Amino acid sequence: VQPMVDVLREPDPTLRHAAIRILGTQPTRESVRMLRVLLKDPDPDVRSEASATLFRFANQLNRTLAKALARVRDEPESADHFIELAARYSHYRDCDLLDLASMRLYIERAIRALERAAALAPERPDIWLTLARVRYDNGEMAAATAALNRAVALAPDDRAVTLFQME
Repeated sequence: VQPMVDVLREPDPTLRHAAIRILGTQPTRESVRMLRVLLKDPDPDVRSEASATLFRFANQLNRTLAKALARVRDEPESADHFIELAARYSHYRDCDLLDLASMRLYIERAIRALERAAALAPERPDIWLTLARVRYDNGEMAAATAALNRAVALAPDDRAVTLFQME
């Protein structure tokens, strides 16, 4: 990230355009934040390209979310499809493209998708661990602990479960 920050401070707009192309390869929280800084660039072409890249990120995330929703509708008994849907909601939220209300909505939808996956495959500790992480990140400590306890009961020797339990 630091080399990219340095490039964004360069006076040559050609370098900032190149940085936008690099940042535009993957929607992440860091790339979105840097692109938002470029929305205030003195060069109108840089501002325009940064804006277009952010718009493209939103479209890309919406498409992947729509595909995950379609898979859930097509196969509503697949725990893996609900896990993927939860991952899409969480990734969209984590990219920091949404307003606060939408972020809350997407994390609630991710939780509901994981709860549905857990109902479909209650024997899978990975689902319970993921649910514990999402609830923990959402500040729901009691629910996170309950989900983690379920993961521990299912896989007491699992390394990921143990590490999260230590957290």
